[in-house]
Amino acid sequence: MAHKNDKFAFIAGSALLDIVSTITDFRHIEDSIGTTSLNFGGVAYNVAVNLRKLDVPTTLCTAMNTSPLSQMIQNELTRQHVRMHFKIDKKLPDAIYNGMFYEGKEKASVWVNTVEKVRFDKKFIEKGLQNAACMLITSCLTVATMNRFIACANDQNLPVFIGGASLMEVSKLKDIEGQIDYIFINENEMNKLTEALNCASWCEVAKLKNTNLIVTLGAKGVCLCQKNGKKRDFKTEKEVVKGNVLGAGDLFMSVAIKEMIFKQNSIADAIVEGMRLATQILERDDANLGTYNPLAANIQMVTDRAHHDKLTGALNRHGIERYLTTPGLNVEDLHLLILDVDHFKNINDTYGHDVGDEALVSLIYAIKAMMRQSDIVARFGGEEFVCLLKGMTASQAQKFAERLRKNIAKQKHTSAELNITVSVGLCKWQSGEGLDQVLKRADDALYEAKEGGRNQVVSGGL
Repeated sequence: MAHKNDKFAFIAGSALLDIVSTITDFRHIEDSIGTTSLNFGGVAYNVAVNLRKLDVPTTLCTAMNTSPLSQMIQNELTRQHVRMHFKIDKKLPDAIYNGMFYEGKEKASVWVNTVEKVRFDKKFIEKGLQNAACMLITSCLTVATMNRFIACANDQNLPVFIGGASLMEVSKLKDIEGQIDYIFINENEMNKLTEALNCASWCEVAKLKNTNLIVTLGAKGVCLCQKNGKKRDFKTEKEVVKGNVLGAGDLFMSVAIKEMIFKQNSIADAIVEGMRLATQILERDDANLGTYNPLAANIQMVTDRAHHDKLTGALNRHGIERYLTTPGLNVEDLHLLILDVDHFKNINDTYGHDVGDEALVSLIYAIKAMMRQSDIVARFGGEEFVCLLKGMTASQAQKFAERLRKNIAKQKHTSAELNITVSVGLCKWQSGEGLDQVLKRADDALYEAKEGGRNQVVSGGL
């Protein structure tokens, strides 16, 4: 890990969770055909992590809320040894992008940009930039915020990079003020910016903005338009199968920054090295062209952690809530079951918390062994578990709950070979109910089971 006094790259932008809902074919919207995926991070996050993997000390500056997912991001940044300079606001939403695609083309989208809602004042920025070697900002920030960051960096004579512009955001770049040394931008975005500035060529844009434009051209390579009006093309040495050589665009930016700032190489050498590494990565069999981030390969794993209980591996409440958004799921087809371990405190007090943890893991195995593939189990904290049973009649759900209770009671659990019993509350999901309402009815039934002597199933509203 880098020493706190080392020169570092300062990266500012969004690092929150993107929730992407994609409908792949407009002809079947009524059938709710589509996918929902959770993408951890964003351009600023990816570049910061990439730079650390490239042994460059890095600080990430962003806005963050206090959700479990945000905490997961902070934990992962700590694990990756990325220093954090955050604005924390519990009222901020997670960053959300909803896109609809047809035949591979985006037809509609909604983007809720969290960091646009936060004011980064001059004092906060200056504190983060102390001892920095350079600054990269992404265009998800507002124009006013970008100008404030640039002014602070210019005051300290730091090289300034801008990257991560989307077609929706690229028009912001025409209103940027101050000295910008390099702008990373792709071909489509560059054409849109050229039009917005009423320029005849990319080189004219470079001269007008007094900056160096590094324009990525997909499988064709990179075009460098310098502030002095000179232009140079860098072609890929070999064609990557199915390839967009700069599909790993965040990696390309990271390598270029390292080469120029921390290895003092020329801009041309930096582009060549970035292309070489991007090509090398995208030749791998597991490369997901356009989105693959080879230096943050644990992104999906970390996202999954936010929806699973760390001890047992079962889903947590967030995982259940995510499951309930599954396209085509009819919640009225579900029975909800709450299990609570009887006298669990006595286990912890008598045998210790390690054995108590063993007991919880053992229970999850016992529950999963009896469940169908379509059923769901989650740990809701402490010794309480929730099961969702799909497509059962009231009688079938009641019989399943009884079999589960009896099976748990007859097994020996943990290395101490404990006998464990559970109390169970069961109810059917009713029309118009939300998760909290169903949980309340099941919890009331569970309370009756405990008051009635424990180790029994009580049904409420089947």
